[in-house]
Amino acid sequence: MVCPPGAGWRPASRIHGVWLHLAAAEPGTCRLTAEPSAMEAGRVRPGIPAKSPALIERDSPAYFAWHRLPDAADDAPARLELGAIGHGPGGRTLAARLAAQIHAEDHDRTARPTLTVYPAGTPADELPAGHVIVKRATQMIMSWPERSGARSLPGKG
Repeated sequence: MVCPPGAGWRPASRIHGVWLHLAAAEPGTCRLTAEPSAMEAGRVRPGIPAKSPALIERDSPAYFAWHRLPDAADDAPARLELGAIGHGPGGRTLAARLAAQIHAEDHDRTARPTLTVYPAGTPADELPAGHVIVKRATQMIMSWPERSGARSLPGKG
């Protein structure tokens, strides 16, 4: 499992921001649902068996994962280490990218993306940096404050 350094020591209920960070930064964001038989056989270990955050690129997936850490005291709240597991030729790279988004969300849980809408056909050189979502009548740009290197959808800007 790829774990972002220093991230993920929190209750399971605090993962909602990971979805937002992932969707804003990664075009291959999707949901993975694991079949119980695959989990029982140990082939997959998603953090959320139904609708786990995931990345897909070509023939490789990576998905959100966690494991419970031993607690110092029996009455202490459970602590989790969040990370990602990848499969296939590009799985480790995808898992590292997903882990980077976990780390970004953990670093600043109050950060929110900006969504700017432009008319369809706006030239790419006139669009700001960010994740481009192309629709019939518009191009939406999702970007994070003080974040660079956002990916664009292949062939879409």
